[in-house]
Amino acid sequence: MTKTLILGLGNDILCDDGIGMRLAKDLQKLGTDTNFTPDFSFLPASIDGLELLEVMDGYDKVFIIDAFKTIDMEIGEIAVLGVEDLSHSIYIGSPHSLNLATAIKLNENLHYKIPKEIIIIAVNVFDTQTFSENLSPQLQEKYPDILNKVKEIIVK
Repeated sequence: MTKTLILGLGNDILCDDGIGMRLAKDLQKLGTDTNFTPDFSFLPASIDGLELLEVMDGYDKVFIIDAFKTIDMEIGEIAVLGVEDLSHSIYIGSPHSLNLATAIKLNENLHYKIPKEIIIIAVNVFDTQTFSENLSPQLQEKYPDILNKVKEIIVK
């Protein structure tokens, strides 16, 4: 069996920024009602940089669910990306705030055993700056559909 991690990222007190964490928690609650097997692990987390490498270490496959904002897509619309899609975003501003692409590049020297298959599920959100543990109304109304679409992406 394939050891798979569902990693929901974000900040759950910054409104829509917590969508990844919330989806990971809700997908875990679905459990046996889906095709999730015991080989699936779920981790809602507010991490970045080298911590990403640490939590991915030893998994065969990782789905990273996170928020993003673009005017080119509807609120709640989902983009499925690979690590190669992030290669233009490699930067080192501080060792405490490395993004995924930079962390993976650094891993060439660190040798964490990260999965060959990393799928990024990016949910277009409305508000990532308001202090709130709730999703914005614009995203909340679409949440059941978002949850179903993310589940379909993972179990296919």
